[in-house]
Amino acid sequence: MTFICVYSAIILLFLIIFLCTGKYKKDVFDNLDKKENPFRFIYGMSAWILDFIDKKIYRLSYAKIGKKIEKIKVNNYKKEDTYIYMVSRISISIIAFILIIIFGDLICLNNTFSKTGNVKSIFRKKYGEGEKVYELEAKFKDGYRQNVKIKLPEKANSYDDVKLIFENSYQSILKNMLNGNQSINNITGDVKLIYSLDNNVTVDWNLNNTLYIDYGGKILWDNMGNVDKVSVDIEVTLSLDTYSKTYNIPLTINKAGRKKSEIIDESIEKYIDEYTKSDKEVELMNSINDEEVEFVEKKKKSSIIYIFIGVIMALVLYMIKGKELQDYEDKRRKQLEIDYVTMVNKITILHSAGMTILAAWDKVISDYEKNKSTLGMRYAYEEMKYARQKMKNGYSECQAYLDYGKRCGIHSYIKFGNLLEQNIRKGTKGLSEILESEVNDAYEERKALARKKGEEAGTKLLLPMGIMLVISMAIIIIPAFLSMGI
Repeated sequence: MTFICVYSAIILLFLIIFLCTGKYKKDVFDNLDKKENPFRFIYGMSAWILDFIDKKIYRLSYAKIGKKIEKIKVNNYKKEDTYIYMVSRISISIIAFILIIIFGDLICLNNTFSKTGNVKSIFRKKYGEGEKVYELEAKFKDGYRQNVKIKLPEKANSYDDVKLIFENSYQSILKNMLNGNQSINNITGDVKLIYSLDNNVTVDWNLNNTLYIDYGGKILWDNMGNVDKVSVDIEVTLSLDTYSKTYNIPLTINKAGRKKSEIIDESIEKYIDEYTKSDKEVELMNSINDEEVEFVEKKKKSSIIYIFIGVIMALVLYMIKGKELQDYEDKRRKQLEIDYVTMVNKITILHSAGMTILAAWDKVISDYEKNKSTLGMRYAYEEMKYARQKMKNGYSECQAYLDYGKRCGIHSYIKFGNLLEQNIRKGTKGLSEILESEVNDAYEERKALARKKGEEAGTKLLLPMGIMLVISMAIIIIPAFLSMGI
């Protein structure tokens, strides 16, 4: 019941926060695309949690994520995009956490309030499937309850072959012989008689009185009648090669010290043994020691583990959402590396044809806009558009070229931006030759990159090729051996 209260309290807390923050910063989230933001309905709560945490705590991470998003969105970037992204990450974590908490609450409710029917019969497993263990709860009229474990041997279709192998020295024999009893002077349950050891020692038992204990170590309580305590001497002979030694072990069997749980277990075991193993159905007793009893299915224990699972799942999804941003950044970088040669080559050709760098810049942007529907968004040209827009807004052309290289964040682009900036500021002669040289270098780098990727692909193919080779050899060799009778 405690676990149900914990789970329900967590759900209630989140529900209260959700209802109180439903309109929190609603104007920021109302115009968002539902497909891109499927959890928009809880963005208010996520935003409130984000603001409650305080930006000071995650200032460095917030700024770093903002730069990545700005690189990806280029001209479409807005300051609130970073905030919305952080809110979306928190939202997906909250959804996962709440779903697991609700699941845990339902499990606990089911375990607590589910009805358990009375068990009148239990069934054996088929021969060869092993014994079947039933965990039931015994309920008495006086209110006493006890969990009992009934081991029902498999249904026998033939005779059973049972071997007893007990491994230990004499001190181990004494220790294992207790079998849960306090001492040999206070035996309140069956004892354990070991008949063999792993050190080639032969163990022989001699019971002076089999009225109260048998050679299986079972205490025969019914034979004690009204006597509470009985003393029994047991002799154990250890033999190895031609040597042997006999130890005398005095036992005191204490009937009065038996626990009720032991009496119940013994009564059930005795009752089960009365059935033949060929009987599939075993009807359970109605009373134990003249006390009425009924058996019910044991309830499963509730657990608070779903809170920890919810926290872990929320953290995992939060990290996965962050990994998506890194994947976008890697994709952007690879695309920039691929487009560099083409972009510089276009600038070089147009400049060699007599255009100024700025005119060539505008021409490349114009061609990109015409073919954008076919090519899709290309970051190299989007950054060019962004740089050109800054120029139109009064930004220095030299600084715009420099910023272009820095925003792309790749060495080749930074070098290209510096070349263009120096050309304007110092009037560098032979810019066309320098750009042609840059194009040639870029082509060589692109070839090296393609060669490297080809080598990596070849390495990845080694394992499947090796598997195919083994299969091919097996197809050839196995029939050959079979034909030779090997």
